[in-house]
Amino acid sequence: MQNQTISIIIPAKNEEKYIGKCLKAINTQSQTSPLEIIVIDSGSTDKTAEIARSFEKVRVISIRSNEFRHGLTRNLGASETKGDILVFLNADALPADTQWLFNLTVDFKSNLNLVATYSKHLPKSDCSLYMQNDLMKPMSFSTVSCAIRKNVWERMPFSDEIEFAEDLEWGLRAMHQDLDISFKPTSLVIHSHNYSPSQLFNIKYQLGKAYKSSIHSHRNPIQLSILAFAATTFKICDDMFFISRYKTTMDMKLRQILLAICARISGNFGKLLGEIYG
Repeated sequence: MQNQTISIIIPAKNEEKYIGKCLKAINTQSQTSPLEIIVIDSGSTDKTAEIARSFEKVRVISIRSNEFRHGLTRNLGASETKGDILVFLNADALPADTQWLFNLTVDFKSNLNLVATYSKHLPKSDCSLYMQNDLMKPMSFSTVSCAIRKNVWERMPFSDEIEFAEDLEWGLRAMHQDLDISFKPTSLVIHSHNYSPSQLFNIKYQLGKAYKSSIHSHRNPIQLSILAFAATTFKICDDMFFISRYKTTMDMKLRQILLAICARISGNFGKLLGEIYG
């Protein structure tokens, strides 16, 4: 079979801390060099675009920050590509080894029914323990690091209008069409965030809106509230068990448990309000 060419699309804004590391990691991949690397800079005020342009074969597309949408911007990048396989990678998601790209894309050659793949996330060194607990569990489709056949994207692009969770919405559409999406646990990226409770509330609110428009529109507020309470209780108990077994001081464990409780309550409450009112 003829080798399939790869295009890597990296949305970025004010990512001077990570963009150079990300591009260096791409250049060390064992996979045959990708056809192209496109960085979409969304109005950065730091040196993100300058650093990206310093790398050979990297093309930078600049847009204004108010033009950015998660789905729209990824569609823009995809529309500028020439490859058979589209790889989407966040600027702050760092390939963990030289096999990231190979393991993410190799099965497209042998499995013609495969339409998309996505990577496993590893926590950064400063990642909160409750988030580490989440990252150890199976994930849903994520554009933090994923690959999609271009001919599939052409007939089923991301939603241009969606504010958040464009990957969740796209993955649900693919699932409803019985399309084959595969999780690749050997394709590893280092990626995590330590959000404040207010940030987590806002993020989960947007996620709730995406759920409402996709699969939960038939549920009433009472059903959603019961599910949210159950999910919050389960998550907190699971976090407490995970943190209690973690090798650290008792003081650190107590602080991490308190952080987990605040995160789960704010996140699930935000998601509940998004599903009801979003």
